[in-house]
Amino acid sequence: IESIGPAYQRLANHKHIGTTVVQSARFLDMTTSWLGRALRVNPVIRLLFFIYLMFIHLFLTILIHHLQARAASEDDQAVSAAVDSPFDSTGELVLPPITVIHKED
Repeated sequence: IESIGPAYQRLANHKHIGTTVVQSARFLDMTTSWLGRALRVNPVIRLLFFIYLMFIHLFLTILIHHLQARAASEDDQAVSAAVDSPFDSTGELVLPPITVIHKED
């Protein structure tokens, strides 16, 4: 852990957060070592980890696609409003109300 570099050394020697940084680095190191060893040795864990990664990627792809479609739709609506389009967001023609002015004699 000490070979991480000077930035880590400065944080590790800090009087307020030093012990937390050292403990967190050790925990992260032990956890990743255990996970790497488990993935290398156990094919079931490797398969489950692969399925998990595929699910996360699929979820993020769908989420990004949905957000992009929503942003494009809102952008189209903003452009339509900016040019005073006579159509609403569904494409229907919207006419302004007709006001009749009566002259009194």
